[in-house]
Amino acid sequence: MTNLSSSSTAPAFSNLTEEEQVRLYQLTLEGDLGGFVRAAWPILEPATPFSENWHIDLLAEYLTPRSPARDQTPSSSTCLHGRANRT
Repeated sequence: MTNLSSSSTAPAFSNLTEEEQVRLYQLTLEGDLGGFVRAAWPILEPATPFSENWHIDLLAEYLTPRSPARDQTPSSSTCLHGRANRT
């Protein structure tokens, strides 16, 4: 198991047990598919460097269920595809 205390967020995690760190990390990634992909990549493909690009977040947004509150404002990808401007 990776010790999350060694990451750049060490001060925030320093007073948590390893189990608490893991649970906090899980809760953080539950609502962020793009972040989950970034975190999981070195585990799934350790020999292949992760290549950050715009399509990761775009696909994550399309695959993430939308809540009614989130539907109130157009997303950046919606604007990119012109749907927000249709009448």
